[in-house]
Amino acid sequence: MRSEGRCYHRADLGAKPIRLSLIVLAAFTLAACGVSFSEEFEGTELFKTAWLTEGIAGAAGEVCAKQGATWVCRPGMQLSVNVGITNGYSVPVKVACYYEDPDAVTEDDEKLAFAERAKLIGETVLPAQDGRRPDTYAPTAGNSKALETLSFVFPAPERGKYLLVCLTPAAADNGIALTFKIDG
Repeated sequence: MRSEGRCYHRADLGAKPIRLSLIVLAAFTLAACGVSFSEEFEGTELFKTAWLTEGIAGAAGEVCAKQGATWVCRPGMQLSVNVGITNGYSVPVKVACYYEDPDAVTEDDEKLAFAERAKLIGETVLPAQDGRRPDTYAPTAGNSKALETLSFVFPAPERGKYLLVCLTPAAADNGIALTFKIDG
């Protein structure tokens, strides 16, 4: 097919309407697959919230300060990462929390999975919850199921900014992250 004495051009074949149709189709497909876009994190099936507390070993801790989205803790303290979860899995689930200094990660380190390169804070295996499904077991306004809290204690690292992630190592996309810095 030729047009005006030149080879055909993709615009002659209707590429723009096809491209627009694909974009609209993709948007509907994402919505149908349960993908939603929002500005507020509502958690995953397992992880709902996370926060840091600090204290002296053996004493009750207090919540670290918050500057924007970053938790700020003091040096020399015992830190606790506290994770609010809903355990709706009918099989045992391993949960682990790690942290790293993102500025210290080398190109070689980036080739490793986060759980292989970061420092382990703590881990546990949640017991199976017979008869539950994670997609239906979640606290909501009309649902009285309370969050369970996991806590892992670790010494404050040296001054700096860190990324902390709690996840299920078998499915690393199922996790919650926060940033914290040691300052003061």
